[in-house]
Amino acid sequence: MNLQDSFLNQVRRESGEVKILLTNGTELRGHVKGFDNFTVVLNSGGEQHLIYKHAIAQLVSKRTSSPRHAEEETSAEKPAERRGGQGKPAPKQKKESFNSMDFSSLNLKEQSEVKVPSE
Repeated sequence: MNLQDSFLNQVRRESGEVKILLTNGTELRGHVKGFDNFTVVLNSGGEQHLIYKHAIAQLVSKRTSSPRHAEEETSAEKPAERRGGQGKPAPKQKKESFNSMDFSSLNLKEQSEVKVPSE
């Protein structure tokens, strides 16, 4: 689950009020009812608004903790799993950086000069 989906899922589950600022300056307040890859459904004043994500400039929640903490809380392991299953501490896993890309297997070839015919 990506950061955007995690954030939207958290505010949807908590049913807290959010403020959505659209790219045209319009401000909407309400509760996130649902979302998909392209849209967000917002309940506001007894009406449902279908908002295209590309029109959203900001989505503000009054919640203070980040979505990552909520995700970690929901994926809590059993104590035996955390300790490696045999009373030993589990090996530390290297944290992956945000948007990390591995270019180690990329093979770059020198490009020869391309001659463009004159008109």
